[in-house]
Amino acid sequence: MEIKMNYRIAVIASFLAFLLMPGWMSAQSHVVSGVVRDAQTQEPVIGAAVLVKGTMNGVITMEDGTYSLSGVNSTDILVCQIVGYQTMEKPVGQNARIDFSLEQDTELLEQSVVVGYGTLKKKQLVGAVESLSGESLENKTAPSLNRMLQGQISGLNIYMNDGKPSHSGSIYIRGGSQQYYSRKSATSSSGVSHSIGNGTGALVLIDGVEGSLNMVNPDDIENISVLKDAASAAVYGSRGAFGVILVTTKNPTKDKISVNYQAAYSINQRTVLWEDEIDYDAYNWAVAFEQFWDGDGRTPTAAGKWHTDVNNVDVGLTPEYLEELRVRKEQGYPDQVVVDPVTGNYRYYGSTNWMELFYKRLNSSQTHNISVNAAGNRVKYSLSGRFYNQDAIYKVGNEVFNTFNIRSKGSIDINDYVSVDNNTAFFHDRYDQPFFAYNMPFLRNMEHRGSPIFVPTNPDGTHTFWGENTGYWRFKEGDDFDNRKSINFQTTFGLTVTPIKDILSIRADYTYQARRYEWDRVRTPSQYSPAPGVMNDLFVAEKDSYHSRNRNQTDYQAANVVATYTPRLGENHDLNVVVGWNLTDSKYTNYYMQRKGILWDSYPSFELMDGTEYAEPNDYLTSTGLVGFFGRVNYTFLKRYILEAAARYDGSSKFPVSQQWGFFPSASIGWRINEEPWMRWASSWLDNLKLRANVGALGNSDISAYYFLEKISLSKSSVLFDGKKFIYTQQANVVPDGLTWETVTTYDVGLDFDILKSRLSFSGDYYIRNTENMITNGPTIPAIYGAASPRGNYGSMQTKGWELTLSWKDQFTVAGKPFGYSIKGSL
Repeated sequence: MEIKMNYRIAVIASFLAFLLMPGWMSAQSHVVSGVVRDAQTQEPVIGAAVLVKGTMNGVITMEDGTYSLSGVNSTDILVCQIVGYQTMEKPVGQNARIDFSLEQDTELLEQSVVVGYGTLKKKQLVGAVESLSGESLENKTAPSLNRMLQGQISGLNIYMNDGKPSHSGSIYIRGGSQQYYSRKSATSSSGVSHSIGNGTGALVLIDGVEGSLNMVNPDDIENISVLKDAASAAVYGSRGAFGVILVTTKNPTKDKISVNYQAAYSINQRTVLWEDEIDYDAYNWAVAFEQFWDGDGRTPTAAGKWHTDVNNVDVGLTPEYLEELRVRKEQGYPDQVVVDPVTGNYRYYGSTNWMELFYKRLNSSQTHNISVNAAGNRVKYSLSGRFYNQDAIYKVGNEVFNTFNIRSKGSIDINDYVSVDNNTAFFHDRYDQPFFAYNMPFLRNMEHRGSPIFVPTNPDGTHTFWGENTGYWRFKEGDDFDNRKSINFQTTFGLTVTPIKDILSIRADYTYQARRYEWDRVRTPSQYSPAPGVMNDLFVAEKDSYHSRNRNQTDYQAANVVATYTPRLGENHDLNVVVGWNLTDSKYTNYYMQRKGILWDSYPSFELMDGTEYAEPNDYLTSTGLVGFFGRVNYTFLKRYILEAAARYDGSSKFPVSQQWGFFPSASIGWRINEEPWMRWASSWLDNLKLRANVGALGNSDISAYYFLEKISLSKSSVLFDGKKFIYTQQANVVPDGLTWETVTTYDVGLDFDILKSRLSFSGDYYIRNTENMITNGPTIPAIYGAASPRGNYGSMQTKGWELTLSWKDQFTVAGKPFGYSIKGSL
């Protein structure tokens, strides 16, 4: 459950105007009535909204299309609107009767949809493409765009590992990846990554540049298009083998300078408070613990025996202890820590709710957005920024998460044929969190050590075994931490030449992107006191404490040259041709080091460590490049027969010279049945009925940069030779001769229809995706897939599925006022 308090200037102003409106309207005596009809059929239009422009004073037409509106001034303008028709305005003047004749709105089918390297009208689409307007994301607060998109588009799957605000999740189109992750054991947080081939997530392009959804300000978004099949993604070649997400940001459209500020404050609560189902009464817990062991028949030696230990720690849990705990419960658990007169150790009679010590019930987040934009005859510019902050989920420990976005866009029309533009974006995020370094996940260790009979602190202020082992003191003191931050800077310079206006356009652009990432982790020594005056090391002795640091950076460059040709061939022909060239180059460097033996917990400097054990500094660089030539032809004949062909010829530096290039074609057909002459009988209610089918192949080169090379690894011995550990090499890996492109072939058939002036829309697809020449990731195929074999091309995989989307758009009235609404469901 999420409780939101959203303060927006525009909303507040509208609300106040609504409250004040009845008094203002009472002074008006003019009444206007009339009828609203369909301009083509002359049939009455039911449910159309007629209102005074700029106000909420309005009514809805009756069954016969009539309306009557009071409180109208002669200087007002009446607006008539309804889904599926073009909006019409008429001045009132001295008229007591105003009729409206509405033209059908074909904008839904005529509107442009962003596809690969350009746009197509919705009626021209024959691929599996779904578009989402930026308006659908308004008034929502979330750490990132990824979370906002969950459930918004059919076939777009966004998997979140947990609720941490820094996690952007894995993004897949039409099913999951061909990779999966498994744990090594039930008690270990580390795991194993497996791969059946190298299928990865969707390609995300932000204004044509590869990026991450969590780096985009949701308020900057104009449109999001998801290209699901090989035919629609063909022009992206190897980069789009598993679908493409195209994010288009807003361009300035105002004729004068405008400034907009929005702020939102949210209070968040988990939907399931599972800690409420846990009994933290110490006596109840101890009784249940012993009853379980007494009746446990899984181990013959365990059943019927009294257990004095709790999870392998002997705490003297005897019948006498249980009786003492019962008495103390009746007294309200006084003196929860005492010294055992026999052993001299502390004995605990606490009743601690460990989850309440760690977690908040509620946390908050806030968002601030500001934008400035303007547009003149030849110059356009916009500047926008967003700050997002989310409060900690822990009561103890230092947890900070915030992000900052800024984007500037500008263009200059040098003349009627040439324009230049720039799009620059900056993103920064920071996530500081408490760290608990043990050999089990945090909640798993809480289950082991968070028994209510124990307390975190001894009477003398020292830490208990359980206070350390649950991570409570690691969090509270804040000396152990995991801090991460990243910076992403991106700028694109573009040049557009239009030799023939609205017919031929050529665009060239260059992008430079710099990504910087820093990660510091510190694990300090941990001690506890089992008895007065006694201190013991726990799982982190001083020699095992450490400070690790990871720094990596990526420098990415991309260049594109794209020509678009849309000749005017007459009413019965519609042609769209796109050809282009694409080049990308990426360099990645990483440096990692670790040293052990922290001497000063509050200042874990590498210089203030005495440990001789350290991780060998890891410093490496990888460089990859991709070049591609692509083209797409879309042709519509008689407004109803659609043919499309696309292809891309790609070369990747990740393959041997003899196998670097791959050719990947696609073909599509579509039939707009509603445009057939024999379907004119349904024109009054059927706006669109289209059958489509396509087949296409794409290559996948998502393997490590130097996978095709026979690499010799270096290792350090674990034994001493002449007082030193010596360096030795291992046998080079075997590279198969057949290492080449993994090929993804998709077959797709679909049906689209829009009826009732596009109020009700449906889109359905059935697809089959075959992946061949799958490249294994690792020295062997996982045993569950048969006998181990050398890595290289291996086997194939098939995915099938349905996608169905149904939406309804209409309007209704509240207290006589018109309100629009939209309902959408996907499967």
